[in-house]
Amino acid sequence: TKGCAGIHWWESKRRWVLVGDGDLYATTDLINNFAIQNDLANRVATTFNQFADTGEWLYYCAESGRVAAWDGANPPTIDPDPAAPTDVCSIAFFKGRVYAAVRDTNRLWYTKAVASTDPGLRLEWEGYIDVRRSGDPILGIQDMGPELIVFKRGSVESYYYDDSIESIRPVEGSMQEYGLIASRAFNLFTGQLYFLSSDRGVYQIRNRQIVPVS
Repeated sequence: TKGCAGIHWWESKRRWVLVGDGDLYATTDLINNFAIQNDLANRVATTFNQFADTGEWLYYCAESGRVAAWDGANPPTIDPDPAAPTDVCSIAFFKGRVYAAVRDTNRLWYTKAVASTDPGLRLEWEGYIDVRRSGDPILGIQDMGPELIVFKRGSVESYYYDDSIESIRPVEGSMQEYGLIASRAFNLFTGQLYFLSSDRGVYQIRNRQIVPVS
């Protein structure tokens, strides 16, 4: 394919998944060619894609538009759930739920938790929360172990999952004024999260501290 906009190793399904020109491709190894999986009606936008891997399902989205999902067996489709968010810029799988940031807002949609009795069921969208309502929209989200990192244009903040309310809460004192330069300007590499700030510096999030790299 041409125009690669994202690639992911799907560990539980033992295959590489790639999005190119809005289509989803897959292969079991990098020696064989990638094979297209979706039809024309279920393409995503051609901008950079992000993946949320539940193990049984792979959710993915571009920098705008709807979320698509694939179970690795049937053709992937744009999420048919009528409650699904319609203009998503970033997505992550955190504490058993898929979270999706709505473009140009402070809103995070979330699904119901993965069913312990049948983890192969497609997840249903349950609702949304507003993350510190302001004129500073969410640009990207990334699961990082016990915390969900929320990037905005002017800040970055860590969230944890509070079992008592079955929702996320901000980690007290974790907000720092380092904005993200673009919605895909971050990468989790060997457990370490790096991002490109609006000041064009590269930083690492280490123990909730922002550490300059360059």
